Amino acid sequence: MKAINFNSQEIELNHASQITAGYGHKKITVELCYEGEYKEFHAVTANMPDFDDAMDLEDYDEKQLALYNLIEYKIEDEVQEWIDSL
Repeated sequence: MKAINFNSQEIELNHASQITAGYGHKKITVELCYEGEYKEFHAVTANMPDFDDAMDLEDYDEKQLALYNLIEYKIEDEVQEWIDSL
């Protein structure tokens, strides 16, 4: 797991994966952990240059973090609501 600073709170990135969601689009799923609770979040990106760069990374943790970074701004409200609910 990779620790991430999210709005001054530490969460852990447990896993990130991707599937094709249409021509030039990828659906990225990340599993986050906060205080022992896990939850998956999904978003679609069309940023193929950055996606390709992420997939070219050889280090597993760096690749997972790069995929998370592609969708972070799209899921931040949902993640914050989840953190607040715990």
